[in-house]
Amino acid sequence: MFVFQAHSTAQPRLFQPAARGMSLAPALQRIDRLIRRFPRGFPSPSGDRNRYHTIGNVDWTSGFWTGLLWLAHQQTGERAYRDRAMALIPSFAARLEAGGAGTETHDLGFLYTLSCNAAWIQTASTEARALAIRAADLLAARYWEGGRVIQAWGRLDEPAERGRIIIDSTMNMPLLFSIDGDGDRSAYREIAVNHLDQCARLLVRPDGSTYHTCFVNTDTGKRLYAKTQQGRSNESCWSRGQAWGIYGFALAYRQTGADRFRETARQLARYFLDHLPDDGMCYWDLDLGDDERRERDTSAGAIAASGLFELSGLLAAGDPDRLAFHGAATALLDILTSRYLNNDPDEDGILRGGVCHRPLGQGVNECCLWGDYFYVEALARQNETWSSFW
Repeated sequence: MFVFQAHSTAQPRLFQPAARGMSLAPALQRIDRLIRRFPRGFPSPSGDRNRYHTIGNVDWTSGFWTGLLWLAHQQTGERAYRDRAMALIPSFAARLEAGGAGTETHDLGFLYTLSCNAAWIQTASTEARALAIRAADLLAARYWEGGRVIQAWGRLDEPAERGRIIIDSTMNMPLLFSIDGDGDRSAYREIAVNHLDQCARLLVRPDGSTYHTCFVNTDTGKRLYAKTQQGRSNESCWSRGQAWGIYGFALAYRQTGADRFRETARQLARYFLDHLPDDGMCYWDLDLGDDERRERDTSAGAIAASGLFELSGLLAAGDPDRLAFHGAATALLDILTSRYLNNDPDEDGILRGGVCHRPLGQGVNECCLWGDYFYVEALARQNETWSSFW
């Protein structure tokens, strides 16, 4: 097991800078293939033998497809990517109009940040901006004032989900920050900060690992109990959740300047890196026993890579973690490129070896749409044309 040493004078082998350049070209070729394969609708969250199937705008992952298209447009200037992404914006409007389960989720952040807010950033579309605002309104409406949390899933009057929070939600707060101050929405920043503070207090353990979800008393804000949804156990550390937390708290620091969020992101990053196996690619859970199946999760690796790039850029020049985290992100990106990049002409996903939902046996050792997105985002960060949608 490799042990991360932030203050080592010599960089360990895993964190040496990549020996070869990492090009966007193979990923762009895959995106072109996906455009041809999916002239309408969206690729499914995960693959079947690394092939996606067509779905409507019904899952939590729809924004990652539009996000890929916006990244491709940003990096190449090609209008075809922009046109395809804009053609999908009406489906996000229809989703808001339909309401119900499709909008009763904290994932409104994932959905509308990488679709409508990205469209606003890239094209100044007022239609897309209006949709992002409506989505932020729905996200803010999920806030329990007494508990100071945004409920993850389900109707607010649904007893089984009342007061549940989830580490993934740290990545959904940028939607509220981006809308804060628009019209009468001056409270959105405070809602996001309060929720992030509760996530740090209730989901982050003293050793820097994270619970996946926990239930919160919506009147007092006290944790009732922790419960995993996708990890090995309630007390383990689900890899993708840890990666969401690294990135989400780094973004919280960028958006607020609050040192406590930067330090939480640092703590989570150290735990993640300390629990990588010798070959550098995380298992689907960071706390697996020796006798357990040890599938990798490249989607968690891709999220962590982009999150570590984000975090390293927010640290002071003299901070030893700045160079170490940047080196770790580069190494993860190099491993993904050299070992997991999909070159099969009959398959869809950009990355192999992701995990969608291991406890349910869904999308195990498959391409995952969010893994594809964050891999391309991490690659794009190496270019001067990069700017964040978050």
